[in-house]
Amino acid sequence: MAQLVITYPDEHRDRIVDAVCDTFRYEEMVDTDDGSLVENVSRDEFVKQRLIRWIKKIVVAYEQDKAAREILAGIRSDVDAVDIEIGD
Repeated sequence: MAQLVITYPDEHRDRIVDAVCDTFRYEEMVDTDDGSLVENVSRDEFVKQRLIRWIKKIVVAYEQDKAAREILAGIRSDVDAVDIEIGD
């Protein structure tokens, strides 16, 4: 399995964790993808969960856009192939 490792200096840990927790509104309860709640999630675990969610969201948006472009290209090709004439 491929890995994505995020490394930063220990002295910047708090500022990075604080920023991510603030950005994604960390509270002691975290909603999961399936709508359930997880209580007492550590700030570090919260950061991991949010980064995973963020990456997945980007992939979905990318693939949705790519699929839409491919569908539109097919539709355009089909429509362009239609012989349409307008008489006087």
